[in-house]
Amino acid sequence: MWTKAVDIYSVQLIRTKSEIFLGVGALGRLHEIAEKWKEQNISKVFILAGKHAFYKSGAEKEVMESLKEEGLSVTVYDRITGKITDTLLDEAVSCGRSAGVQAVLAVGGGSIIDAGKCIALLLAENEEVKMADLIENTFVPEKILPYAVINTSHGSGSENNPFAIVSFPAKKETHLISSDLFYPRQVICDPVLTVTLPRHPTRYSAMDAVNHAVESVVDKENNPMSIFLAYEIIKLVSRYLPLVEKDPGNLSGRYFLLFASLLAGWASDNRKEHFSHVLVHALHTLKPDLPHGLGVSVLMPSVVKKVYPEHGKVLAAVLSPIVSDLSGNAEEAEDAANGVESWISGCGVRLDPADALFLKENIDEFVETSYQNTSLSLLLTVSPLESSREAIRSIFDDALTPDRTEKRGEREKED
Repeated sequence: MWTKAVDIYSVQLIRTKSEIFLGVGALGRLHEIAEKWKEQNISKVFILAGKHAFYKSGAEKEVMESLKEEGLSVTVYDRITGKITDTLLDEAVSCGRSAGVQAVLAVGGGSIIDAGKCIALLLAENEEVKMADLIENTFVPEKILPYAVINTSHGSGSENNPFAIVSFPAKKETHLISSDLFYPRQVICDPVLTVTLPRHPTRYSAMDAVNHAVESVVDKENNPMSIFLAYEIIKLVSRYLPLVEKDPGNLSGRYFLLFASLLAGWASDNRKEHFSHVLVHALHTLKPDLPHGLGVSVLMPSVVKKVYPEHGKVLAAVLSPIVSDLSGNAEEAEDAANGVESWISGCGVRLDPADALFLKENIDEFVETSYQNTSLSLLLTVSPLESSREAIRSIFDDALTPDRTEKRGEREKED
């Protein structure tokens, strides 16, 4: 496999719409970003930090030293955990404005990176602009503060795409926000910073990357790039997640999971997600503590089953690293779904049967919520099949069926 020829200790600059530093020791390149900020007469930096990512990963010391060596003052906001909400973002923006910050540095995984995009954009506007204004299109953003990312997870792809997901609890809505301004100017992907990522978040983030891959090749207009990326993502995750499971400090494994995440961001930028990424946010309305990666993993086999008759040839190819002997015939839909389910479960990713039963009892609400999530529900228009309520219900029904959840429970006991 070509990955054996890669020197993970050689920090490489990868150019997409962002400058991406990938490799062991990449955090050391932060001083270059700080130098650029200083050249732009920036003196105050706003750090958005996940508490685990910033402190336990070991990033804090080197980040603070790199910025202070360039004479930059720092304000740290570390109250963002899990899903990001409009009120939390408005609070963070208020904090940043009070400190007079001129640049934003996000240190964390998908939620932190999404938050940073919105905060950097709002901080570039006048004080009266709130997160709700962005959703309601009461203003058109035209500028954003300099924004950089230190990625400490490997799955969301947010470090390499122009999207952010924000929840509005008061309205029971979740919105997808998209802007070309959201591409971070610089991204640091240092495998060392992911070594302390706990076992389950490691699994869930990797599954999120795989789900990005699957959905990017089965929308209405997939393209050769999305198919190529999807295959590579699944191949990388299937090869390197087991190595990291066995040894969390395996830097080669962490490196290529980070690379898979970058590809996932690129894949989602080229094509859009649909079923899983819309439906999982419906599940969050009644189970807000459901990890995103776990939620899409629960839905993924059922989505594969639903779309396989129309996209079997492509899916047979991109799924081949984890499900062998598929030819792409429509009659294989159940086998393909079961193969994906078996692989996911074998990776230790499974929903507690009691949670599945609770969720299954509320499918009617989830179906309606999938359509009420305004901007998210628009993603259903790119799904490969007619996204009727009946189609959505069939995915929920299949994903939460006792047969699937009981198998996950049996795997749980063996793990």
